[in-house]
Formats: sequence, structure tokens, C-alpha cells
Amino acid sequence: MPDRSIPEYPLVMVCRNPQVLPAPLPDGYTYEFYKPGLEDAWCQIQRSVRDFTDPDQARELFRTEFGNETDLLSKRLLFVCDRRHRAIASGALWHKNGYNRLHMVAVVPGMHHRGIGMALVSKLMSIYYEEQCEGPIYLTTDTRGYRAVNIFRKCGFQPDPGNGLVDKPLDREAYVKAWRIVDNKVKDYEKRRKRNEPDTVTGTAGAMEVDSGFNKTKMCKLSTLTKPGQAVSAFHYHQYSQIWYVTQGICIHKVEGQTYTMQVGDAFFIPPKVAHSTELTEEDSNIICCEFDLESVLQHNVVPYDKIKEITGNISFSMLFQKELFSTRPQFSFTKEGQKQMERLMNTMLEEYNRGDQYYEDFLQLQILQLLLIIAREMQKPSPDNGGKSSLVFDKYREMVAGAVAYIDVNFDKPLTLDGMCRISMVSKTYFCYIFKILTGKTFVEYLMEKRIDRSMTLLRETDDSIIEIGHAVGFHEPTHFSRTFKKLRGISPREFRNNAIMNPQE
Repeated sequence: MPDRSIPEYPLVMVCRNPQVLPAPLPDGYTYEFYKPGLEDAWCQIQRSVRDFTDPDQARELFRTEFGNETDLLSKRLLFVCDRRHRAIASGALWHKNGYNRLHMVAVVPGMHHRGIGMALVSKLMSIYYEEQCEGPIYLTTDTRGYRAVNIFRKCGFQPDPGNGLVDKPLDREAYVKAWRIVDNKVKDYEKRRKRNEPDTVTGTAGAMEVDSGFNKTKMCKLSTLTKPGQAVSAFHYHQYSQIWYVTQGICIHKVEGQTYTMQVGDAFFIPPKVAHSTELTEEDSNIICCEFDLESVLQHNVVPYDKIKEITGNISFSMLFQKELFSTRPQFSFTKEGQKQMERLMNTMLEEYNRGDQYYEDFLQLQILQLLLIIAREMQKPSPDNGGKSSLVFDKYREMVAGAVAYIDVNFDKPLTLDGMCRISMVSKTYFCYIFKILTGKTFVEYLMEKRIDRSMTLLRETDDSIIEIGHAVGFHEPTHFSRTFKKLRGISPREFRNNAIMNPQE
């Protein structure tokens, strides 16, 4: 996806000595040349990376750029298909004004960092030799696509003013400014990747909290999204869990600093307090949404509580982070049998919720558990999407973070920091914060403050130490910070709490 936070300048790059790099596609992905009927797939890919206000704009772009040269398209326009034979990338070795042109290369959001873009460019370069082309190859892009620029450079393309290649080449000043922007962004981007950090700041900072809207029942809500504008496109989070399942159309989901394209048969699990945004891109979409409060679902101990908590933690961790761990899809695609079960169950739940017949809440409670178990079972099946490894990795990280939680319980009065706890647990900050929320239901700071305030309440009741001394004893070095935090969490000041404890010793 283009980075719209930076200025947009057109760029030209040229490869004067085309070479075919050893860059194969990841296992399970295949190439397919254009054939009549694949225009829709091309338009879908372009719509996922470009700002189109009208679906017909993509079709018009196809006609403008490629015309009716069907024979040439069948040799020069190439698609990459995933394991389910869906087109997820495309690019062409085209021509313009007598020059070879690497044209309209695009990978759908959520499929980056797997080597697909590099492999596609390398394959197009091999077509250059197969078709016995001559001369340099050029391409056009812009500063907002600096990630793609980074790939093109690795494939031998270099900055060029574009004289004679494009209608409006940049002047010298704009050319230098544009490439300075790209160089700085690429340098920062590579640093973040080496540190295993996401592209954007994660967490709930700056995100708005959206209320559950559980009016019919306090346990859950079932609904469908069918057209753009119904989803919450602003960055937000909930205090409850969500399971989304796509039965028709496309849904763009942004979470944990990444952007994913969900298509038919994909599911996404969003646990509480994870900031995300959602956008539907097609009028005829159909997304079934199950929002639920896990505590309410498990309140009658229908199944062992800890087991279901473990399953939901495993599901959400695997879906969000398996791309970084195993270079696979972050959302989950079901097997054919799993897809049938998932669609049947979610449609049954939607009907049950809408009808509201007697005992419908009890039915929904059991069906939500069944939903989680179907996903968990599917994720355990050997497949290229999880390799049978995700649950093992989650277990390892969970144990390491659980050790950090135990450390905080004993050392909360010491000057603890998030970076320090990540070092102790040997887990990256992104993974640590995510699993910490799963284990405790709180952020690191929230959990630490609760521990300190709980201990201070005991000292206020049972000792004659001054409030300043007690604040210092539980880890607060500034009396004002202690008093402010205490009042925020307990609604009264430490002094008021102590006075109440003296007046009402039995409470």
C-alpha cells in the first residue's frame, strides 16, 4: 500500500543491463499468464492498491494501458496465484514509445514480505529474454511506493530523470528532493524490519474505543456488512472479541501495523484491546460478524475456562503474527470442509440471533464455543498456512511472557520498564504486549499500576507509614504521581482511603 503520509513525486527508474535474479516464488504460489476473463482479477488487484472512487475506473485503466492486444497480453501480462488459485499479484513487461516498460506491478496488501514482488519482477525480466527484447527497461512509480522502489533497486533498476521516457520529467531540484525522501524512508523501513517492528505504531494509543452495542443480549451480537460505509474505517478498538468471516466480496483489514486483504473463505479473529480498522471495497460484499464477550460466554463453565482462553489466545496470535514467524498469511483460510462448516455455523448463528426464539442465548453460547473449536481444529491441520507450528510458537512465547508476569508480581516495587521486561522474557515488544494482554487482560502499565495500588491499599490500612513513604515503598518516586494514579484507579485519594479504612475497619 502507498504511504500517504509523505509527499507524492513521480519517479522514473531504468535497468540498462537486465538480469534474471534467482528469486523463486514461495512454496504453493504459481504464475499464470493473462487469458480472456482475467481482467476482473487484474482490476481487483489494482483496486486494492489504488484510490478508485468508482469500480469502473479500474476497467478503464486496463483498456487505456493495454488496449486490445490480446496476443501480446498472453505473453507479457503475468499473474501470481495463491494456494487457492486466487490472483494476488500482477505485472507486465510492456512497451511505450519504442521502449520496454515494467508496468503496473502490484501485490495485494497483506501479501508483502514474502518475496512475491521480487519473484514477479525477476520472472518479468526472464520474459525480456524469452521474447528477445533489446535495450533498457524502464518503469514509473512515485515516492509513496518506496517499499516497491526498494525491490526494484534490488532487481537492478536505478533512479533516472526520465528524459525521453515520460511526458513530464522532474526538474533537477524536484528530482533530488524526491529521491532524498525515498532514501530516508527506505533506510528507516529497513531498520524497522531488522528490529522486527511493524510499519506503524501499534496498540490503542490514538485509537478510539467503540462500544459493544450488545443491546439484545449482553453476551454477543451477530450482524452482516454488505456495502462500503458500514464498517468502522477509523482506527479503533473494543473491550470484546470479534470473528469476521467473508462469504462474498473483499474486506481490507488493518491491524498491528499491517494491512490485509480478506477474500471469500478468509476469517479474522480480533481479541479485546487490539486497535484495527476495516474497509469494504465492493458494493456486493457480505461479511458475517460475530462479536462476543468471552467472559460472558464462559460464565456458566460450559467447558473448562482455561482451555478456551488458551484456544482463543492461540488463534488470535497465530492469525496476527504467523506472517512474521513463517512468511504465511496472517488471516486464516479454511480447507473446503472447514469452509462449509464455518459458513453453515455462522449463518445458523445469525438466524438464531435475528429470530430471538426461546433459549436463543443458550444456543448462541454453545455455538460460539463450537465456532472457536472449528477454527482451532482447522489451524492444527497440516497446511502451508500454518505448517503445524503456530501453536508451538505461541506456547513458547506464552511461557516466556508468563514468566515476566510472575516477575512483576514479585518486583512491582522496583523501577520496571516495558523494554526491560521484553529483555527479561526475550520476546520482541510487539509479541510481548500482545500476549501480555491475552494473559492478563491489561497492558503492561495497567497491570503494574494495579499491583502497586493494591499493595499500597494494604499498607494504608495496616501501617502508620506516611503516604509519601507508602508511595515510595510500592514503586512511586513522585508523591503526586502516586496520589494521581491511586485516585484514577480507586476513585478517591490515598488519604481519603486511609480515613475510610480507619472509620470502617470491617470494610
